[in-house]
Amino acid sequence: MTAEDLDLLTQFTGFLSLIGTVFVVFFIILILIKARQYQDKVLYAFALFLVGLNSPWYPSAFCFVYWLITKEIFIYEVYMILGTIGIPVVTLSWFYIYTNLIAQKYKKKILMLLGIIFLLYYILIFYFIFIPGFPKDVLIGILNNPFDSEYRGIILVAIVFSFVVSDPTIFHFCYVSLKESETKRTRWNGIFFMISTILYAIGALIDGFIILDIIPLIIVRTIILLSGIVFYLGLIMPNWFKKLLRIENE
Repeated sequence: MTAEDLDLLTQFTGFLSLIGTVFVVFFIILILIKARQYQDKVLYAFALFLVGLNSPWYPSAFCFVYWLITKEIFIYEVYMILGTIGIPVVTLSWFYIYTNLIAQKYKKKILMLLGIIFLLYYILIFYFIFIPGFPKDVLIGILNNPFDSEYRGIILVAIVFSFVVSDPTIFHFCYVSLKESETKRTRWNGIFFMISTILYAIGALIDGFIILDIIPLIIVRTIILLSGIVFYLGLIMPNWFKKLLRIENE
């Protein structure tokens, strides 16, 4: 496949996915450094949470790099596996964080139940993708272009399920941080987590379900990238940012 085979919008979609993935990897590395410094399992889980959260854009980003090098694109099976394997990761890592910080009593039961559900998800995904005879365009999804997919069937159910079970706990986490914390820093944590969640939900839903032209695509991907920056600031709070918020002594 040559460069002439891909229009400008298709190439730009892949490029934006790559840029976004590079930024997320940068944030993940910073969080892992802090996690190692403090030996904090929750921070490790936050890093894993970000790995899963960005997974829908991995196939587009990696396929774009692969295309730049080889002028070939990923086959359907590789693209779909890369884009969907992270859904359980983001949900399980978030509930590990949530139950560790707020709901220790229910930690094992919740994680075990979610683990069983997502094990079934993995079995069905691999089965329908690799076993011939199933309507993959209905059960899994389609490729709108080499760097953009439209998920359907089981994957769509899994995405909706993850949003439905995770969002209330994220907002509860933010509420607890805002209302029950005794420190200014933790209250700011809640504010930034709330803003980040809203930005990501808006950007991801638009990006996932609406085919966009170049300008709207830039705006939506910028919203998603901004959600990651806000998330990082709320979680790590670099010294310069704490000084800006006047909480450097906490």
